[in-house]
Amino acid sequence: MQGSQFKLDLHVDSNKNSFRNSLKNGEFNILFQINVPEIDCNPDTIFNRCDPFIKTVEKIRKLNCGIAVLNGKRHQNPLNVIEFASQLEFSDINKNVFFVSGRNNTEKYIYETVEAALRTGIKNIVPVSGDFLPADEYGNLKNVNFYESVRSLKLINKYFNEMEIFSGTVLNPFKYTPLDLYPQYFKLMKKIKLGANYIFTQTGWDLLKLQELRWYLEKRNFFMPSIAKFYFLNPDYVEDIISGKLPGVRISPDFLSILRKESNVGFTQFMSAQWRKLQLMLTGLKFIGYSGVLIEGLESSSDVNVAQIKIKEAFNEFSSFEDWKNAYSEYLARAEMAPYPYRFYMYRNLFKEAYADNAREKNVKIPDCTAKEKLKYKFSEFLWKGKTGKNGKISLKKLIFRCADCREEKCILQNLFYVCYKKCPKKMVNGPCGDTKADGSCHIMKRNCIFGKIFRLANWRKAINFLEEDIL
Repeated sequence: MQGSQFKLDLHVDSNKNSFRNSLKNGEFNILFQINVPEIDCNPDTIFNRCDPFIKTVEKIRKLNCGIAVLNGKRHQNPLNVIEFASQLEFSDINKNVFFVSGRNNTEKYIYETVEAALRTGIKNIVPVSGDFLPADEYGNLKNVNFYESVRSLKLINKYFNEMEIFSGTVLNPFKYTPLDLYPQYFKLMKKIKLGANYIFTQTGWDLLKLQELRWYLEKRNFFMPSIAKFYFLNPDYVEDIISGKLPGVRISPDFLSILRKESNVGFTQFMSAQWRKLQLMLTGLKFIGYSGVLIEGLESSSDVNVAQIKIKEAFNEFSSFEDWKNAYSEYLARAEMAPYPYRFYMYRNLFKEAYADNAREKNVKIPDCTAKEKLKYKFSEFLWKGKTGKNGKISLKKLIFRCADCREEKCILQNLFYVCYKKCPKKMVNGPCGDTKADGSCHIMKRNCIFGKIFRLANWRKAINFLEEDIL
């Protein structure tokens, strides 16, 4: 990646970061999503749509608004996010946030992209591991690789300081079994230790889960800014979720029933209902301590204009958490937002109050390891620690773990309680991705996520602390 590919933004003040300052000052941020286009797209078409969209967002007053630029979930070969962003016209480029995907990318690519961001004047970077796309499931999965977000944060932390690059991270809090939820948070702790300054959530509509994240952070004394991602629904998007084209995005049967009833009364009424959801979600997020929202699904400048009017109306409508909760209860709270029968929540008294002062955590019994799993672990540990030498260990790995003989310089099997991370389709090593199914199983392979097993083994060995401390 050469510097000449990127246009220098002449509006950049090297000492100013409006997004960072707004988080520091406790302001509520509203970000509107723009997707990075495909490499072979018509650039005129894209920029003719994006530039008016950006200008509309920048003209909004009395709300703190910006743009989030990231890869969509349908693009196989997107442009480099910084190359794309450098060709857009921003009045203040650092009111905005840019997501860098690890999908089919390498350490060198991530470094060069962040370095290019620095040259272009972009400071707010959120590394993500990336997603499998619907087309991947029918092809050769081995041809798709992912550079893990934890490793990207480690790279940024090593080579760039916070005033140069203000990095964040992404978490999926919409997990409904203990074996699926807790490993997400263990991985989050690693990201925080590597310098993540703020958190974006993945898409979801369950405010109890969003409050659960805030309470978890507060009980751990991490008062980090959190920004929830909200998708402004349309009928096509609902069908995509139902068909499984958007991994990690969950709609409960109750919520789905509400959406279908809304769509049956006509498009206008359906859209009116979605605007009301946006109002209630954004106001609720503000009351429970979120620092902002990322809105996906608005396609035009006119959509943005309607959104800003609706948001201002909602912020003026409710004066307290209790006022808002009553309105939300009448509209949505009677619906079960968890995907039955999976409905685990970490705290007993979510929504009873806005903040975590009186949070009551549930006593959770983690499923025990089977006798076979315990025996295999002890046998593996005995052999691994023996004087087998390098060739002997390779033979053991092939025999016991069905090792792919990756010939990595430092094998990390023992760090993962003798569960090989190569069994994960995305080769995640520091914790799970956010795309598991409602029951916690892998959304690509027909088996349980390996990190649920690692969690059970760590719990049995009384070594859970390693799951959030051991950065691999």
